[in-house]
Amino acid sequence: MHSEAAEPGRPALAQARVRLARLGADLRITAPPGVARRIAVENVRRTRIICLLMLLISGVSLAIFATLEPVDAVEATWRVQLLFGHAALAVLVTVLLVVTTRSRWRGGELPEVALWKIRALEWVALTGLLGAGIYFTAVDQAVTDAITPFLLVCVLAGLLVLVPVTHSVVAFGVAALLFALVMQVLASGAALGDGGTAAVSEAMVASHQVNGLAAAVLGLLLSIVRYNGAVHLLVQQDEIEQQRAALERANTALAHTAAHDELTGLVNRRAANERIGSEVERLRRSGGSLSLLLLDLDEFKLVNDSLGHPTGDLVLQRVAAILRSRLRQVDLVARWGGEEFLVLLVETDLAGAAAVAEELRRSVATAPLDLGGAGRVSMTVSIGVTQVEAARPAPIEHAYRTVDEALYAAKAAGRDRVMLGPTASTAPTAPTAPTAPTAPTAPPVGTEPAAPTRPVVPRGAEAGG
Repeated sequence: MHSEAAEPGRPALAQARVRLARLGADLRITAPPGVARRIAVENVRRTRIICLLMLLISGVSLAIFATLEPVDAVEATWRVQLLFGHAALAVLVTVLLVVTTRSRWRGGELPEVALWKIRALEWVALTGLLGAGIYFTAVDQAVTDAITPFLLVCVLAGLLVLVPVTHSVVAFGVAALLFALVMQVLASGAALGDGGTAAVSEAMVASHQVNGLAAAVLGLLLSIVRYNGAVHLLVQQDEIEQQRAALERANTALAHTAAHDELTGLVNRRAANERIGSEVERLRRSGGSLSLLLLDLDEFKLVNDSLGHPTGDLVLQRVAAILRSRLRQVDLVARWGGEEFLVLLVETDLAGAAAVAEELRRSVATAPLDLGGAGRVSMTVSIGVTQVEAARPAPIEHAYRTVDEALYAAKAAGRDRVMLGPTASTAPTAPTAPTAPTAPTAPPVGTEPAAPTRPVVPRGAEAGG
């Protein structure tokens, strides 16, 4: 809150300027372009309402005055002039109604209608109202000394037609001037017809001119208040919408940050757990198959110790990119922790998962990280494979345990190889370190498994996460 008492040393002129600046901020002479068009479009809708209202009034008036029997020449002239005025008004509002109900003038932001055409429609509606008020007030002076028609149209125009402040000042100012001139003509004894209208006294004309000016000022104030209220409301709505959109973007960014690893861009362990949980629930409902791979970079500590942690970060990013490029979009690859990565293979059984694991192992082994002049860093991974058994109690915990045991077995068997579950042993996949299978019944992993439900994933396919 601003306090004038808090600025005792401020010159009075400076304080007046501050107050005027605050008033100017509240009083919007014009609206921002987007808001101005929306207000103009709203005026089209309001013009339809005004047209329907005026058409109803003119229809009722024509029905009443058409059956009225005048008692003298003055009343006869008054009746004819009223009938003419209401007939002309009915024609005008009918034309406006037809224009504003055409398909291109209905709905939305009226993209097919230029703004100047909408502005022209506003001026026709506003000046038509004010002109009708002046005409019917002048005609009524033959039988009454009231200016009710002009007062009513000023109030109606101020309330219903939303026009910028400058337009309102011009429209109501011209209307007040024309009203005063018409009253002055009546005061001189000139009739709107040829002598059928009684002259109006000077005192009554002066009273009408003052009252007409008051009616125009009232309409102008109503117009300014309504227009500024509409502008402020739309501006506030835009600001709220912008804040809402910014909040949504911030929430989206926050959710992404909370669910992804900052270094590799892969989903993190928490997000992977959520996805695996939902996939297991789907598996229970619909059946199918689901497998997990757990990968660990071999001798990664030596990379950090000998080449530094920045190079180790590059290695992790390189491996993450390879995994992403070799998996389908429906699959999931996550950074599980440290140098470990977890892969979720949807609709893939154990044999198919083994084939995918072997493809991933070869892809990492054959894509060393190029450090430029510092040489290249060769990378290998050990991979554990298991199939999720949804019918088993605590299937997720069991799958995590078995795939971790399979990875440990791959490490113990010499690294750079794929091992299946805790009950299956495999031959090494590295051609330079052949090892016989430890169990005669276990198929070697490193050759194509028999009848997999999912083929080896081709290079270049996208991975989820």
